[in-house]
Amino acid sequence: MSEVMRLDHDGHLTASVGRFTAQPSFSAYANANQTTINSSHWMHVSANVENYDVGSGYNTTTCTYTAPETGTYLLTSTARMSSVNDGGYVWMWIETSNISYYGDLWSTDEDDNSHFSSPSLTVTTQLDAGDTVKVYVRATSGTATTDGTAGAQMVQFQGHMLS
Repeated sequence: MSEVMRLDHDGHLTASVGRFTAQPSFSAYANANQTTINSSHWMHVSANVENYDVGSGYNTTTCTYTAPETGTYLLTSTARMSSVNDGGYVWMWIETSNISYYGDLWSTDEDDNSHFSSPSLTVTTQLDAGDTVKVYVRATSGTATTDGTAGAQMVQFQGHMLS
């Protein structure tokens, strides 16, 4: 008889096809709009509704992920911004307990009347059990609004433990 699955000393369940979905991971989105105060303010993204949360690390009240296990994590976020002033930029930042990751500046096109921009950022990082992760956005010119239209999931924050 061949081995079908194994439980290691850290509690990871493996099989001939890889790890099962018990690996810590989460997906959350915003169900309401947020308005940045001004160009000098980083706004904490309120992804306050969970799609799923394996490992119970995501807090929908504080919109913060707390790593339940030490490991390498893939973290990603995107935020559709509306009402962005012409000639401005929007910027995304993922902050962990140990390091901050800044994304590219996303320019708004002065010839585009939509005033939309969708900054996103994906990183791979090492987290210790208990480390926290938050996401922020900023508009560099005037104010902007994240588009958290109920159910549309235009503002998202996800993470998955890789190893």
